[in-house]
Amino acid sequence: MILDIFSVIESELVLVLEESLEYDSNKMEELLNFSIKLLRILLQILNTKYEIINNKISDKEYQKLNSESSDRIFKLQNGFYTLVYDEKIDRRIQ
Repeated sequence: MILDIFSVIESELVLVLEESLEYDSNKMEELLNFSIKLLRILLQILNTKYEIINNKISDKEYQKLNSESSDRIFKLQNGFYTLVYDEKIDRRIQ
């Protein structure tokens, strides 16, 4: 899921640069900030996996942390679609 979102982010970044000669710094900054948030969640997921493999946390704690990460990704994903696709819908309406 995370890699799919990064793929769309990459496409959006390229699209922003190709659509006009003007550099849309606000759009680029929003996409990059979103990417940073996503990378932080990915790091948390990897750390949690490392901890369960090395028996540093219990299965119950692992499930809790995994669920929290999934919830954060879901919320970010919804925010991302709002960021990317709502703007496209607005352009089509105009």
